[in-house]
Amino acid sequence: MGIDWPSKNGKPINRSKGGNVDYSKDITGGPLDVGFDYFYGLAGSLGMPPHGFIENNRLTGELGEITEGKHKRKGEPFYQCRPGQTTKGFNVYEVLRTITERSVTYIEGKAKQKEPFFLYFSLNSPHAPVAPHSEWDGKSGINPYADFVMETDWSVGQIMNALEKAGVAENTLIVFTADNGCSQTAGFKVLTNAGHRPGYIYRGLKGTLYEGGHRVAHVVKWPAKVKSGSTCDDPVCTTDFLATLADIFKESLSDNEGEDSQSFFPAFNGKKLDSSKREGIVHHSSDGHFAIRKGKWKLILHAGNGMKHPKSTGDMPPVENPANIQLFNLDTDSSELINVQASFPEIVSELKQLLIKYIKDGRSTPGKPQKNTPAKKGWTQLDWMDNE
Repeated sequence: MGIDWPSKNGKPINRSKGGNVDYSKDITGGPLDVGFDYFYGLAGSLGMPPHGFIENNRLTGELGEITEGKHKRKGEPFYQCRPGQTTKGFNVYEVLRTITERSVTYIEGKAKQKEPFFLYFSLNSPHAPVAPHSEWDGKSGINPYADFVMETDWSVGQIMNALEKAGVAENTLIVFTADNGCSQTAGFKVLTNAGHRPGYIYRGLKGTLYEGGHRVAHVVKWPAKVKSGSTCDDPVCTTDFLATLADIFKESLSDNEGEDSQSFFPAFNGKKLDSSKREGIVHHSSDGHFAIRKGKWKLILHAGNGMKHPKSTGDMPPVENPANIQLFNLDTDSSELINVQASFPEIVSELKQLLIKYIKDGRSTPGKPQKNTPAKKGWTQLDWMDNE
């Protein structure tokens, strides 16, 4: 959610050069400032400076060198890291194991105290730097990314085992999900040659508007409440966690809380989600373009994947019927191969108007419209749609 680092002299900081940051003082705006009781982790993705662990509100360990440029040689402690401040003894290859062990210890401690607990365990894998522990190096026989995925499986297994040993697995809700689709750092060609395609049948990579950029695993386990092997076909979104947890605890959200959040708690009992709570889900590319999905229909407001510099979409053929905007029927064409916008102008218009409504209301769920902050310069996507 963002961390504010203290400045040495009140002037803007530059973390990439490691300068002007007073690491001897507490950070602000971190997890402890938004409700967490304890925090141990990184300032961002592994590879972003400063390269070291934060415990609660302070960077831990002794400051080391300031890295210059990316370390590109496999095995280096700051492999694939960006320039910036380091801490002595930090090693990217040890991070997943370290935070996994910390999480297991946390579970064991809470179980002994017989206290309910919430653990947000944000794995650094298999995101870059692709740095599997030496124990997993080469185990897949494919490439380091596949090794890292295997270590990820081990890590999740450690959490599951800890809950079992603590005797709390039966009534603990576990959700395993991800924030986006796979990136090119995985080595698609090598994986494909080995019989694996990270995006399965879906077009697109991380950052794009296609399904491969947004559709991710979403696995729920709660033995006391959720039937094993059950599935949910309704679309759910990461934004839905807030409303779901509020629903579980019978808490009400105010109009300025969870404006895009719909509870998927009914799905735990095999029920359909109420489409009146939210008609559509908005997608956003890393380069600022939008898409919206409603039911089986998905409208992409871009001629391509939503990127300024289109990336490879794996082994997918070009989209049939290319145009400035794209409409796909995900029920019959989940791989987004055929653009049908010319055949369904009424659906295109309906989805455009729904997105415009969401932008103007500042929300996609029923409730009081929220104040929007207009773009500081240039045209917005809303301007473009109003003039189409």
